[in-house]
Amino acid sequence: MRLSPTSFRLASLVLEIIERRKLSLDTAFKEALNRLRPHSGVSDAYMLTTLALRRFAEADLLLKLRRKEDIPLRRKCAFRVAYALLKEGIADLGDMRSVRGGLLGDKLLNMLSEGELINLSNVVNSLTLADKLSTKYSTPRWIVKSLLKFLGQEETINILKSEMKHKVWIRVNTLKTEVEKVLKNLSKKGIKPRIDKDYSFLLDLGDITIQIDEFKAFKKGDIIFQDKGSVVVVGALDPQDDEEILDMAAAPGVKTSLLQQLRGNRGTVIAIDISSKRVRSMRVLLNRLMVKNVNIVIGDATREFLRGKYDKVIIDAPCTNSGAIRQDPALRLALWRKPDLEKYYEIQHSMLLNGINLLKKGGTLVFSTCSYSEVEGEKHFEKELKGIMLDPRGIRMGKKGYRGFKCAEHVRRLFPHLHGTIGFFIARLTKER
Repeated sequence: MRLSPTSFRLASLVLEIIERRKLSLDTAFKEALNRLRPHSGVSDAYMLTTLALRRFAEADLLLKLRRKEDIPLRRKCAFRVAYALLKEGIADLGDMRSVRGGLLGDKLLNMLSEGELINLSNVVNSLTLADKLSTKYSTPRWIVKSLLKFLGQEETINILKSEMKHKVWIRVNTLKTEVEKVLKNLSKKGIKPRIDKDYSFLLDLGDITIQIDEFKAFKKGDIIFQDKGSVVVVGALDPQDDEEILDMAAAPGVKTSLLQQLRGNRGTVIAIDISSKRVRSMRVLLNRLMVKNVNIVIGDATREFLRGKYDKVIIDAPCTNSGAIRQDPALRLALWRKPDLEKYYEIQHSMLLNGINLLKKGGTLVFSTCSYSEVEGEKHFEKELKGIMLDPRGIRMGKKGYRGFKCAEHVRRLFPHLHGTIGFFIARLTKER
C-alpha cells in the first residue's frame, strides 16, 4: 500500500459517509469518489478503509479515554484511519504528518504515541469479556453478547477472527455460460478459484482484492457475486421444473435468478418486493442474467394482497444483516448502535405467517435471515405455528440452532468459521394442513 494525502483523505471520507448514512462499504466508497474525484490512490484508499473499519473501536476508546469523543466526525474518522495505519505497521507518526492535510491536528496526532497505545492495550485487556471482544474486533457489543450467550467464549472468538478475513464467492450463471469457460478466463487474469464441493457452479476466490465487478464476464452476466450461505438457502427449497414459487422479498434478485438457474428457466416465480427502486435494479439484473418466467410484483409482503396458493415459498427476510460483517465490513460501524430488533421481528414474522397462508398443503417454505440474533431466528418458532412442521432435511449444511430454544434441533445456522459463509439462520418447513 502506498500512503498518500489522497488515499488518507478518501478513506476518512468513506468512514464518515458510512457512519452518517449507514451505507455499505462499496456504496459509500462510490459516493466518496464522486465527491473527491481523485486521480490516484483509489485502490490504496479502499484497503485503508477496510483496515480502519477493523480498528475503529480501539481508536474511539482512545478518544474517549482522553475525553475527545465529541470532536467533529470528520476529524474522528481521520483519527481512526491514522490509528489503523500505525497499528498495522504501515506508517509512523512522521508519515502521518506528511499526509494528514488539515484533518488531523497535532493534539490528536500526539495521542497516537507509543506510550498512549501501550496504555490503551492495557485498558482493553481490563474490560469485561463482551466489551473487550467488541473493542478488539470492532464488532457491535450487542452482537458479541448474543454470540457469547449461545455459543460461549471459544466459538465466539473463532467467529470474530473469521470475520476479519475477507472471502469472495462467485456463482457461474449456467443459463449463459459454462463453469469451464469461466475458470479459463479467470486463469488468464491470474485467478485460480476453487470449485465448491457442494455446488459445482459456485467458485471460492478466497481473499481476493481486485475488482471482479469490472470483469467483462461480470458485466455480461456470466458470473455474479453470491455467498455460499445464500446458495444453501435457495438449495433448501429444492425447486422443481413444474412448480410455481413465491419469492416474498425478491429484490435485488440474486436468489430469484438462482431459482431459475437451478431449473433452466422452467417453472414460474412470483417475485415480490416493496421497493420500486430495488425492483428496477432487479429487472436489469434478471435481464443481464437471461432469467425468464419471473413475474415481478411491487407490494408489501407483510400484508395479504395475493390470491391463490403456491407450491413453494422462499422468504429471505429483511433483517439487521448482522451476519454479513465478513462480506461488508461497513456493518461494523453502521450497526454499532443496536437497531430495533423487535421491529425487524414484527416485519419478519408477518411475512412468515403470510407465506404459510399462501402455501399449498404439502408445500415447502424456506425462511432465512442473515443475522446472529436469536430475535431474528429461533424466536419466530418458539410459539407453535399451526399446520406446519419444521423439517431441516434439504438444508445441505449448518449447525443446529441456539441452545435453549425448542426449535433448535429443527433449524440450522451457518457460521464463517465452520462453513466459510456469512452468518445465516435457516428454517425449512412443510405445510401439513
